[in-house]
Amino acid sequence: MNTTPIENIVGYTDTLLLQALEIAHLQLLYKLNCVQLHTQKLGKRTGTFTGSEFRFNVWTTDKWTVYVNNKKGVCFEVPEGTDAPTALAAWEDYRQKMLTTSSEEV
Repeated sequence: MNTTPIENIVGYTDTLLLQALEIAHLQLLYKLNCVQLHTQKLGKRTGTFTGSEFRFNVWTTDKWTVYVNNKKGVCFEVPEGTDAPTALAAWEDYRQKMLTTSSEEV
């Protein structure tokens, strides 16, 4: 499945940026790096992707794919051809998974 960053569909919005920062803040809260946080919140990764310099940990659902690297950060993508409302619903699904506190975190 070919994917595209959500910003290519909905643009760079203040809301999206603030919500991404909210997720990034969890690293400080839990004292975890980016990959550790995603592993804690999303479980075992579904794969890896090696770019020209960096290896990314990848988590994929039928709605979205997220690429995570401790130095490069996070890239949230949706399937190519996704419309804006569906892309935002996919983002909200990811966001809720990241913000939900499990019993192991309490």
